[in-house]
Amino acid sequence: MLTMLFACAPSSEDHSRKIPSNIIQPDAMAAIIVDIQIAEAVLRENKRTGAHSDDQTVNYLTEVFEKHDITREQFNESKRFYEKNIDLYEKVYE
Repeated sequence: MLTMLFACAPSSEDHSRKIPSNIIQPDAMAAIIVDIQIAEAVLRENKRTGAHSDDQTVNYLTEVFEKHDITREQFNESKRFYEKNIDLYEKVYE
């Protein structure tokens, strides 16, 4: 019985792992990723129709970061964190 109890119980590692305060939290990260994907879709369409410039790419990303009140560095640091913690990254994408 004890073996089954411990086998079915979530690991203590899952409960104790916290996201550092300097990392964008999962819900906010998900919203940022959505906005970046929308911006990338617009840029792809603009490129397809010939209405694309390199300045647009920088401007769109800058607007996304400003909208979410973060810096590019904060986003990149958080992205690296989630890439190293793939189970958390999957939750962001859920």
